[in-house]
Amino acid sequence: MSRDDPLKKLLTAFDSKEFLVDIHHLLHLDEADMPSERPSDMPILLVPKCINQIFTTESSANDELLEELLKWARPSLHKDDPNTVRATLRTVRSRYAMLRELEAIREIPDEVDSEIEKLVASALPSRARSQSINRRVASMVRQYTTTVLTVAKRTGTAILARGRSLIHSLRSHIAELEIPAKADKLISKKAELGARLLPFKWKGGKATKWFVVIVLATAGLQITAASAAGLLLAFADP
Repeated sequence: MSRDDPLKKLLTAFDSKEFLVDIHHLLHLDEADMPSERPSDMPILLVPKCINQIFTTESSANDELLEELLKWARPSLHKDDPNTVRATLRTVRSRYAMLRELEAIREIPDEVDSEIEKLVASALPSRARSQSINRRVASMVRQYTTTVLTVAKRTGTAILARGRSLIHSLRSHIAELEIPAKADKLISKKAELGARLLPFKWKGGKATKWFVVIVLATAGLQITAASAAGLLLAFADP
């Protein structure tokens, strides 16, 4: 198995101490089991500055943006009354603050790789209509995703993704390599990481679907879909 083999990189990624985090995880923190203290082997989540500032600076404008982000990530909230949505927002905010206190979150600078920026803009077009808040939501999602992919490409840091939302949104723009889920080593590594993944530990014995995604440079590979950005996604299917 060569050093650049995707499976080897993926197996190594499972042992990481730090992960970039999919925005959907942050917007579902009300569903998470929160530890009272951070276990020594719990991964640190790397969160782009653009959204960390929104979470850590309370204001009516930031609350409004987070509320709209919640509705974007969780369409079912559109059916709930405003008081329920605000209660969800308060829980998400408080749990984010708890993770910061546990030093389980570390802010990273926003970064822009021009090729990735174009790719993300194409994959995640503006959802804006007439309301300025929708433009802010679209802008935040694109900025966040651009930073996560840029840092992943530059550093090789793995992304912890909630479900397939991130993967599906990029599928037509980045080549995708799915590693067989039944590979014995992957099953073992996934189980080990699962034990470390507070606060994303499943409740009631039912696992939340999460993926470890690695972004590989594709230099020398003839992959048309990824040639513009020079990326390839490899992920582990739970």
